[in-house]
Amino acid sequence: THTELGPGNYTFSLAGIEGANYVLNVEPKEESRFLYRGKIWVDGHDFAVTRIEAQPARNPSFWTTKSLIHHTYQKVDNGFYLPRENKTVTSVRLGGVATLTIEYKSYQVTAAKPVAWAKKPVPSGGSFGWPDGGFNPEMASFMSSRK
Repeated sequence: THTELGPGNYTFSLAGIEGANYVLNVEPKEESRFLYRGKIWVDGHDFAVTRIEAQPARNPSFWTTKSLIHHTYQKVDNGFYLPRENKTVTSVRLGGVATLTIEYKSYQVTAAKPVAWAKKPVPSGGSFGWPDGGFNPEMASFMSSRK
């Protein structure tokens, strides 16, 4: 894909070690506004990205002169790393500096239900219903019109 953090889009080199994290330099293989150049921090045990400090490989807009990207990730109860904070500081040609900060808090990870419990429509004969036996006339009408 065009934005994947992987060897298809980036060249990686070891910049150092900070605590339990490997610090890697990331250089995009092409100048794209969807890729970035800078550093990433990778957890030495889980090998998950814990932090990104970068700037776009190509300026995304005429109206901006420089953008700095700061992303941090946190490990949640189930062992997945999810965003903690995304912050971008952008120098705007006619307006000074614009800062966008998104803080992610209070993750509640819930157990997944087995696929059989999913509310997925199942055509049955001439009617249309849900696995739990419910009937949805709007969906049945829509499905009939598609034949």
